[in-house]
Amino acid sequence: MVVKIGQRQIRALLDTGSYASLISDKLAKALRLQFLPSQMSTGLITANCSRMPVIAVVEFQVNVSGLFMPVTSKVIENPVHDLILGASFMKYNQVSIDFRTKMVSMADDLVRAPPQSDNRVQK
Repeated sequence: MVVKIGQRQIRALLDTGSYASLISDKLAKALRLQFLPSQMSTGLITANCSRMPVIAVVEFQVNVSGLFMPVTSKVIENPVHDLILGASFMKYNQVSIDFRTKMVSMADDLVRAPPQSDNRVQK
């Protein structure tokens, strides 16, 4: 799904299998987000049981069709996707994925958007 952070369009992955939201260190630096200390000394454990160090925590807002939603994200090096919005983000912002209609609903259906859009995303 494409979201905006500031003036920049970012392709985000909605990941129901990850409780935490994750952002790459490169994207967080490019967006000039303030790095806050992480309380996770052991890092994250991935689906294949390997450890992933957490560099810091950042807070920002994503904009989807004019709806601004807060994100608290862990900063990691070289994730598969630059921005992963996890289950904690989806629960807090009342995100529902309807596979039948191929739409994502946010904030109790205040905004609906396709989970995937074309490739015209700024890098």
